[in-house]
Order: sequence, then structure tokens, then C-alpha cells
Amino acid sequence: MRRPLAEPNGVARSSDYSRPTISWCFPTAQCFPFDARVAWPKEIGGCKMDIYHRWIEVVIYATLVGCPVVNVPAGFSQQGLPMELQVVGPCHGDLACLQLAYAYEQATRWSSIRPADVMFMTEERANGCARA
Repeated sequence: MRRPLAEPNGVARSSDYSRPTISWCFPTAQCFPFDARVAWPKEIGGCKMDIYHRWIEVVIYATLVGCPVVNVPAGFSQQGLPMELQVVGPCHGDLACLQLAYAYEQATRWSSIRPADVMFMTEERANGCARA
């Protein structure tokens, strides 16, 4: 399993999050949505998910250090399932976080695309955005 950051255990030092000029982007989840009858995915990309929280661990770190986070659409699978991206701002950088999320949305326009559109999307209609 790939870790979200370059630290050996995948966790950035909390001091990294407090630097005023740094923003981070992470996937909102490590997999696309799955059947609601499944408690959690037991394996993702060949890695065992030993407990429920393992498959969503990419969202924990920013929350633990108190950074502002906003989720933005990031695309869809071939089956039309959504994926989002977490935009994490520096501590006390709520406005910067919102501004970055807004700039991302304006550049990608993912919120204007629906799953049915994605399944029939041409490269021309994608405006350079690849399907997830």
C-alpha cells in the first residue's frame, strides 16, 4: 500500500502541517465505493485491511492535527463510481484551503460532470482531465 507522505510510516510530522505556505492533497479513500452489504474491503491493491479504519486511513492525519480540509470531486471509475480529493490547508489556513479547492474546481469542472457523462466521455469533452 502506498503511504500518503514520504515519512517512513506514512505520517507527516504535525509541524509540517502548520507551515503557512504548504497545502496537501490526498485521495478521500483508498478505493472506490463498494457494496453497502460489505462491512469494509478486506484487501485493496494486494494489501490486507485488518481493521475497519485501515481502508480510510488517508483521511485521519489532517484531522488529527486540526487542519482545514475540503473535499472536491476527482473523477469517476469506468463504472461511474465517484472519487474525491481532500484539499488540506495549513493550520488556521481555512481561507487558503477554500481558495485552493475553488481554483481546482474551476480548472477541472468535475462537479459539472455526472457518471453517465464519464462513461461516454471523449478526450475532447474531458478537457484534459483523465478518468480515475
